Amino acid sequence: MVSVGILGLAGFGAVKVINNAKDYEKKEEIKKEEEREAQIKIAQIEKEREIEEKENEIDDKRKIIEKIQYDLPIDNNSTEEVVMDVMHQMTHQKVRAEKKEGAVPMNQETINQVYDIVIQSNFSHKDDLLKILDRWKKNNFEVVAVDHNYLWQYQDGEVGKAYGVLSLNEELEFARNHFQIEE
Repeated sequence: MVSVGILGLAGFGAVKVINNAKDYEKKEEIKKEEEREAQIKIAQIEKEREIEEKENEIDDKRKIIEKIQYDLPIDNNSTEEVVMDVMHQMTHQKVRAEKKEGAVPMNQETINQVYDIVIQSNFSHKDDLLKILDRWKKNNFEVVAVDHNYLWQYQDGEVGKAYGVLSLNEELEFARNHFQIEE
């Protein structure tokens, strides 16, 4: 009888040890999962911080370009060809091309000035020019190389066809080299 009691106690003890081990393992798993989740959150926060820093850097560079002061060589009496030439020169700030002749700053001020002239015009390509200018007013320069080549072809372009878009750093370098910039 005593041996049965001892066996019973030993069995109870063994069950208790096994249950404690399982509880320990579960607690360790939970602890590891919490650590993984914390590491993921830290990585997300760091990534968000990097993105914010890059966006701030981009905003700073755009602000530099927006500060460029420039008197456009066009007005409401300018011909369509002259306005298209100015728009063509504006694209040079943003496009890759083997050769670029002339440069006019492309910022909201100059875009708006050209837009105002085109909207009041009777140009034969008015609709196309307004579509281009509308994109530019929205800071949409994804197809600025196409815009460049459209304008370039009307000037009988033979050399200097655009084949890509400059990075923001390259654009800022172009602006520094061609325009008076206050930094």
